Amino acid sequence: MNIFHTSKIFFPLDNAALEETDNVLLGIPFDGTASSRPGQRFGPSSIREACSDLELFDTETEIDLSTIRLCDLGDLHVVPGNTMETMKRIEETVAEFSEKTVIALGGEHLVTYPIVTALRPEAVISLDAHLDLRDTYLVETLSHACVMRRIHEHGIPIHIIGAREASREEHEFLKTEEISTTPPHGKKIYLSIDMDLFDCEEVGNYVPGGMGFSEGMTLIEKIIDGNEILGFDLCEVTARTANR
Repeated sequence: MNIFHTSKIFFPLDNAALEETDNVLLGIPFDGTASSRPGQRFGPSSIREACSDLELFDTETEIDLSTIRLCDLGDLHVVPGNTMETMKRIEETVAEFSEKTVIALGGEHLVTYPIVTALRPEAVISLDAHLDLRDTYLVETLSHACVMRRIHEHGIPIHIIGAREASREEHEFLKTEEISTTPPHGKKIYLSIDMDLFDCEEVGNYVPGGMGFSEGMTLIEKIIDGNEILGFDLCEVTARTANR
């Protein structure tokens, strides 16, 4: 099955063939369950386009990012209107690259679920303004608002950090299930970054009072230093690009 787009926006770190790298980038332009502000399907192209204006040398870490070998696979062919088929395609595609570090560009937060079921990490860390622990949302069990609940049901420990909004149902579930709100240490983890963690309005469900960039990066660096990262995603960017 041909599941990749044949064209993609230029990404400056796309510098290696698939067989030459342990790092792969995959865009997942899906926003089929968006409930507040849609447009997450434009996230992968928006992120790639924004990165084209950045310097590749990081002055803080003194790392030249151009020396990191990475293959951009392009965007997954999602199926608008068919969430189940899209989830199946994501899981099957990521499973093909499970021996590599998988970097996913969402897309709404639901895309994290099939990635995690494919990679089977020892723990999932969700950096998010929301708990995403609802059992159903708008009668859907596969929803961006239910993604961490579905992962929890697979027996994979979840750690939710940065949440500042929740329903009563989610709040009670968090306490009953004793779900952690602090990072683990020494685990093979998958890291999911919902961009509404930050004080940023170009997201699907904006919540005031988010982290600043420096605070967020300090948290992410702490997580990276204490664990082995199997993969990570950036989700819920809604900005449109001129190409779309």
